[in-house]
Amino acid sequence: MTHQITLIGHTDQELKNLLRTKDDLISEPKSISFIPHMSHTSPLKSMRDFDILVLTLPFDSRYQGMPIKLLEYLSSGRIVIVAESEYIREIFNDGFYPYFYKQGNIMSLYSSIDAAIKDINLENHIISGVEFASKFTWESRTKSVLDTAHI
Repeated sequence: MTHQITLIGHTDQELKNLLRTKDDLISEPKSISFIPHMSHTSPLKSMRDFDILVLTLPFDSRYQGMPIKLLEYLSSGRIVIVAESEYIREIFNDGFYPYFYKQGNIMSLYSSIDAAIKDINLENHIISGVEFASKFTWESRTKSVLDTAHI
């Protein structure tokens, strides 16, 4: 099976590191392409072009918020693979969990992608991800704040 991998959002230094290691990561160098960091709306449009979206952990290990990119990925209706961390796991507390992989472990990422593709409940899983993300729209969040404040 031939795969086309596109890595989006790298810095110049990350690209240098990726180019040095790309031959170790894949057997056919032409099957990988790199797109630098984009303006916010460009990635939203390009998500429709991909079957699988992979979310890495934030660079700042102190980050504890809801990653907007995670919600965007889940809302896209695509397979979403997320780097595993304690704070990310805590976000998902109502029954839905994305597919996880161990950051920095290419075999873990491959295994997670393979498991997702073979998941007999893949369609329901994707729908559950979209439903999870829909709880965090501006409208939903504002209504929740107003309900809590009894306004």
